[in-house]
Amino acid sequence: MFITYLRHNLIIYLLCSLFRVMQSSILYGGILGEHIDEVDHNHPDVAEVIHFAKEKARKYESLVANNNFNSEPDILGIHKEKLHYTVNGATRYVKKEYLVEKGKQKIQTKRAIIGLNYRLGLSWSNSSYFHELLITKDRAHRLFIFQHTFYKTNSRICINSSSEINEASKTTDDHITIIDQSSSLGDGHVVPSSKSFSSILRKNPLSLGDGCHKSESYSNSHWKVPSNEAQRQLQILSYNIWNFNSFENNPKYYVRRMNQLGTLVAGSQSDIIGFQEVRFDHLNGEELGPAQVQHLANYLPGYQFVYQPAVSYFSQDLVRVEEGLAIFSKHPIVAHDYILLSRNLSDADDSVHQRICLRAEIIIPDIGVVHVFVTHLSLSPSARFRSVLEIWNYMSGVKGPAILLGDFNDEPHSKPIQFLSGKTDINGVWTSELKDAWRVFHKEPRPDGPGVYQGNEKRDDGLTFNRLDRHLRKRIDYIFVRLPKHLEIKDISLLDDEQWNRKASSDHVAVQATIKEVSAGE
Repeated sequence: MFITYLRHNLIIYLLCSLFRVMQSSILYGGILGEHIDEVDHNHPDVAEVIHFAKEKARKYESLVANNNFNSEPDILGIHKEKLHYTVNGATRYVKKEYLVEKGKQKIQTKRAIIGLNYRLGLSWSNSSYFHELLITKDRAHRLFIFQHTFYKTNSRICINSSSEINEASKTTDDHITIIDQSSSLGDGHVVPSSKSFSSILRKNPLSLGDGCHKSESYSNSHWKVPSNEAQRQLQILSYNIWNFNSFENNPKYYVRRMNQLGTLVAGSQSDIIGFQEVRFDHLNGEELGPAQVQHLANYLPGYQFVYQPAVSYFSQDLVRVEEGLAIFSKHPIVAHDYILLSRNLSDADDSVHQRICLRAEIIIPDIGVVHVFVTHLSLSPSARFRSVLEIWNYMSGVKGPAILLGDFNDEPHSKPIQFLSGKTDINGVWTSELKDAWRVFHKEPRPDGPGVYQGNEKRDDGLTFNRLDRHLRKRIDYIFVRLPKHLEIKDISLLDDEQWNRKASSDHVAVQATIKEVSAGE
């Protein structure tokens, strides 16, 4: 009996220890997340976040559903997370300050917390929309929105506190298995690829709690799409927005550049947009503010969006500077997650910047579920070699239409791009049914180089980099598609305002593809 008692308590101890480890886990480069178990809705800081989230959700209800509510929504779960600096990916960084008191030197230590994340769900009783938001607070106590997704359900949904804890401790989709290929590449000190922790409400927000009505799990029958939203084609856009850079690093050029870029993207009327080099920078943005995802959202009202930092750049002064990826969609984002791609800490081109791949599962009217993957690969050739294999393993974990887009920092003849195009293998692994969308309709453009073009001879269509030079020089931005038989690529082109140097919207040119449903007679 006593042994059984000890065994029982040992199991509890081990589970608690495991949970404590999972409570402080690597979220992205340079950041450990500390999950807060209990959140008091009445605490002034939390109440401020809830009010901020409600106002954002009201705005979208007004835009999307023409609903104008004066009533208060139900808060369907809230989760808080502290963002700790880490320099080694395992332990929290502690800042030391040296003080002199009464002629004696003292050392004062401070926890290096650069911000707080709050994730919450809310819904109005007289609305069929469920909203999920991620609000971040910086060290100056300012609030910014990093995620806002919403969708319709047949019945009310709610989340109790126990489901929050369970979801917070889970990794991303159980059906996705990431196989670490880095060890077989003999590539120095490599940090393996890793699945991120899932967002609290992301996987199954329809859990039951006291007073909630029974809800179904996710299914296509769950979505109530008005008939005027029905469509037979889908426009996809990929764009590297050059973070906060501007010509000659003059802030006034950034404000003008973002206006130009936002107008260009909004005018494309794309259904889904994948952005790279999206930053939060405490010291930049001028009157627009430090959150670029919010700059983009201002030009894309009515779009849902998810922003995921890939790396937080270390600063002794604890200045928050992060860069990552974003997905914007006109249609419901019903799930999202990301993986941390492996990093070689002994490779100068790979060690500073953590890279990720962000996935969104999106419901498209008349088409169904589409999985969109966005990435921005390393400047290191060996890292890109590893990353494409890790991304393909990630993509292989989901069924149905899949789109991979982004800045791959590699040219078409390189092995990583040849691998994604299905023309070669890596370690015996081949991609299947994945196509380089540009090559479906166009020949490969000749990269600019000595003797290829004469003077100001027009460069081949398809080159995407660099708008800051006199001519575009290479193709490094791609859209890859894996489509079932009932879908096909209709066309692909560059979204380009033909501006150069200080007038350029970005150093990259955006790539836009259209996917359509194949009619029975075609």
